[in-house]
Amino acid sequence: MNISHLVISRSDNGDLTYQGESGALNESFADIFGTAIEFYTNLSPNWTVGEDVFTPSPGYMRSMSAPKSGSAMYGLQQPDTYKGTYWASTTSPVDDGGVHINSGVGNHWFYLLSVGGSGTNDINNQYNVTGISIQKAEKIAYRTLNMLTPNAQYIDAYNASRIAAADLYGANSNELKQVGEAWWAVGIGDRSAAVSENEFNNNISVYPNPTIDKIFTINVGLSEATTFEIYNILGKKIRNSVSLEEGQNTINVSEVQAGIYLLKFNVNGKSFSKKLIIK
Repeated sequence: MNISHLVISRSDNGDLTYQGESGALNESFADIFGTAIEFYTNLSPNWTVGEDVFTPSPGYMRSMSAPKSGSAMYGLQQPDTYKGTYWASTTSPVDDGGVHINSGVGNHWFYLLSVGGSGTNDINNQYNVTGISIQKAEKIAYRTLNMLTPNAQYIDAYNASRIAAADLYGANSNELKQVGEAWWAVGIGDRSAAVSENEFNNNISVYPNPTIDKIFTINVGLSEATTFEIYNILGKKIRNSVSLEEGQNTINVSEVQAGIYLLKFNVNGKSFSKKLIIK
C-alpha cells in the first residue's frame, strides 16, 4: 500500500489531505490500486486488505466486498454506505476523522463497479450494479484521482468519476451508467443525474468542433442555469466553472494548447460531458 500512497501523493493536483473525507478517499484509493496490482499479478488476488500481516480475527484489516465485516482500524467496522451504519465522525480526533474507517465507502464502490452486486443499502437505495471488470474500473479510478484537489469530498469523487468514465468509454456508455449505479449503491449521487445524449443534443450544441483559431460557440436552448468546465485528457481541470447565457456563447481558448479536451456541462444538478478538439 505504500506504493499506492506514493501514487496518490504524486497525483496531478497534489496529495489528498489526510483528514476526514479527503483522508478517507486517500486510504480508499490506496486500497483500490493495491488490490488492482494484486489482481494484475494474479498471485492469490482477493478483495481483502492486509490479510498477510493482520492476524487478529477476522484475519484482515479491511474488506472491500463486505466492509462491515472487517475489523478496520481501532477495532471498528467500516461503513458500506455514505453516512450509514459505522460511518465515523469526520471531525473526531480518532483515526484523523475516520480516514481508515470511512474508506469503506470508496472501497465498496470500486468492488461493485468491478464485479457487480445487488441489494439495498443503509439509506434504502435499491441497487443492481453490473460489473465492468477491475481493469476498466481501475482506469476510471486513476483518472478520477487525478481530477481531485487536496480537500476533495466523496461528492467530488462521484462527479470526477463520471467525467472519467465518459471520457474513457463514452457519454452514453454502459461503463458510465454503472459508475453512477455503483455510487448510488453506496449512497452517493442520483441515478437520474446524468443527462441523456439526446436530451443534451436537443438543447446544447458546440461548434465548430474541432475549433477554428481556438474559438468555438456553445448554443444553449435552456432557460435554466447552465455552466461548463474544461478538463484535459488526463482529467485535470484547466478552466473553472463558467456560466452560460441562453442563446449563443462565444468561448475563447487561446491560452489552451492544441489537443483533445472534455467539456463538462451542468444543468440543474444534471451533467453531461462532450469531447472537444482544440486546433
